[in-house]
Amino acid sequence: MSIEAMKQALEAMELHATQYPHMQKGYTVDAITALRAAIEAAEQPEPVARVTGYFNGQCVIEPLDPALVLTTGLALYGHAPAPQPPATIPDNSQEWSKLDGAQAWHLIERHADSWADVGKMMGEWLAAHQQRQQPLTDEWIKSMCKEAWTFETVKKWVCIVEAAHGIKGGS
Repeated sequence: MSIEAMKQALEAMELHATQYPHMQKGYTVDAITALRAAIEAAEQPEPVARVTGYFNGQCVIEPLDPALVLTTGLALYGHAPAPQPPATIPDNSQEWSKLDGAQAWHLIERHADSWADVGKMMGEWLAAHQQRQQPLTDEWIKSMCKEAWTFETVKKWVCIVEAAHGIKGGS
């Protein structure tokens, strides 16, 4: 059975167990547990090389596939890093623009099922609250160009541009 087929079977079993709570014990739980273990085992990467010995104090590594070229400096891992689960929360699940940070965190903490969900929801809140930058209008630029270009004019121009980008203060 392919990994994809096992994942589909697992999804069906979990849906079945959700729809029929009295089935969440016994053989259903055993089948779900067995499918998860089988998927995890099937997703483990195959080894690509083995240590064949030592020569002049250096470890000798031989690829299992003779066609594979292991480049100098290639990092070899004992196991692949665990994949991060995708976010399961729907897009824009809240009206983020109407919420302050404390309210948003309360909802995120309450509704997120994984760190992927937390990251997605926090990103949506941040995007809703980032100040939208507006370009300077042609009229505004023309009005600034009417003055002579002296240090003071350039300084004013720089201050105007900084202010337009939300930069405050300075001399």
